[in-house]
Amino acid sequence: MKTMLNLKSKFVCIFLLGLILCISPCLIIGCESGGGSDGDNNPVPPITYSTPCNSTALAAAQNGLQKQPASAYVNNIILRACQIGNVPIPQNGAFNVIRLNNAYYSFNDEIGYDADWLFQFVQNTGFMEAGDSIIYHEVGHLWAKKNGVGDRIGYDPQDQYKNWSQEYQADSFAGYVLKQLNGNALPSVQIYNVVMANWGLTHPPGNLRAQVFFSSWQQNKIILYARTITNTNQKIIEILSQLKKLSLIRDEIFKVGLNPYCPSSDDYFNTLLNQ
Repeated sequence: MKTMLNLKSKFVCIFLLGLILCISPCLIIGCESGGGSDGDNNPVPPITYSTPCNSTALAAAQNGLQKQPASAYVNNIILRACQIGNVPIPQNGAFNVIRLNNAYYSFNDEIGYDADWLFQFVQNTGFMEAGDSIIYHEVGHLWAKKNGVGDRIGYDPQDQYKNWSQEYQADSFAGYVLKQLNGNALPSVQIYNVVMANWGLTHPPGNLRAQVFFSSWQQNKIILYARTITNTNQKIIEILSQLKKLSLIRDEIFKVGLNPYCPSSDDYFNTLLNQ
């Protein structure tokens, strides 16, 4: 009887995971959604993966895309996510790269993202977790690199398996951080399945990445794909308390119509932070 109950429980878990991963992506494709979305949204186009993260950073520089310092909110969640992973923040900082339509962690220890691109995820899903998870993924690359997971960041022209493992590692870190915050995983799963559906030498298919992200969220742990030793901060309760406060501030910024990923929200962020 006990064995049958265990098998039944496992079947239910597998069924629920499959259901979540197969849910129609209407929230991404411009359907009306709650949490601040007005329903008149532009769909976020799928990314075409042909180059690793570092090449995205180089292409941004070569194309003359304007960079500005990351918003106060993004700098703060990067700090807390790095503290969870027990690694230093990126030495060369974080930047909002205008019209990048992507995000990256580069070899020179820098995180880049496009504030408007991230905010599209929020507007189309109604959940701030949709944008935050992208930032946590890039911190996951930083965490992996500074923990010695491979000598390169997710790219080897001769080894697709190694590349995909590095992406899975960052996806797992992002799912774990979001779970620590009791965040909703579904919006991020939808983004993986739709916006990140394409795959190639450097990145695995979005549906597989969604499974990794969701599994780490569900199990509340970093699943290891590229190394057998993990490293997280033992003072995680204190860090999470600070990160949850940032999430509340983020939501207040969103309510007044500002983009928390954009530096233009910094004054309001600092006002709320100091209250």
